[in-house]
Amino acid sequence: MRKCRFNRLAQTECGSTSGSSTCVPLKDCTKNTANHLGKALAPGKEAIPEWKLILSRVFIFDQTMTEVNICQKHRDDLGNTIDTLSKKLCSDILNNFDRLSYY
Repeated sequence: MRKCRFNRLAQTECGSTSGSSTCVPLKDCTKNTANHLGKALAPGKEAIPEWKLILSRVFIFDQTMTEVNICQKHRDDLGNTIDTLSKKLCSDILNNFDRLSYY
């Protein structure tokens, strides 16, 4: 399997999950994050796109990164996963989101 750019960014190995081993451009990661972010969203705030959530979790705020490919494992690990670390990261990201700039 080809490695995606996120094996270095997330410092974990690439792989397949959900029966898929293909890489997709990050810009195609458009799953709804509202359910995942849930109560972490302040009233009146909209959920952020899945690709922004993924980039935020590796502390990258550069929209040109949407052209890089991501494997299914990293998409699952950095996207709508729900565990204690994810909830904390989501909360931190959302609470500071206005200060983070995507250029």
